[in-house]
Amino acid sequence: MFDHLLGFLNALTVNLSIAFLVLLVGLCLGFVTAAIRLMPNRLGAQAMNFFIGILRAVPSYVIMVVMAAILTSADALGMLGSQTAALFALFLALLAGSISSCSDAWVTFLQYRAQGRMEQALLIVPNAFQIFIVAVMSSGVGAAIGVHEAVHYTLALAETYESRIDRIILVASVILLFAAILTPTKYLVGRASARFLG
Repeated sequence: MFDHLLGFLNALTVNLSIAFLVLLVGLCLGFVTAAIRLMPNRLGAQAMNFFIGILRAVPSYVIMVVMAAILTSADALGMLGSQTAALFALFLALLAGSISSCSDAWVTFLQYRAQGRMEQALLIVPNAFQIFIVAVMSSGVGAAIGVHEAVHYTLALAETYESRIDRIILVASVILLFAAILTPTKYLVGRASARFLG
């Protein structure tokens, strides 16, 4: 049991690592897109708003599957490897959603800062943390293309159990573990937001 818990936590580091990278890159690219959206040049701003709208509308799962197929077919020499291609496809899929969310957060930050309302502007900090949590949860879709993360580990472990009851208990335990991690996190983010607003 302890070995399985260690295996799950080790797999969970993949989810956390991808989510952290997605947030980091999303914040950088989101700032650039937010600056363009707030430019006096209406044509550029409208074009960027349209682009962000597309990123917001396309499901991450669809992007992931398409990117996985493209990367696999384009890698004729086999230099990437199936796991690397799957990880990169998952990263790109989550990045699309992260860019749109981070762009919105930066737009709000820049608007409040321009108005001199720094307390409201600093809400970008809990917002960024919320984006990270969403990325962690969304990264579970990577199991569909073979990314060795927490959901993939859980499904693979469940396949080794003969009893359906044991499988149900395993999945329920993982759900409770995620809830135990995310519930306090959500509470802390809510407290941080309330503190920023004073």
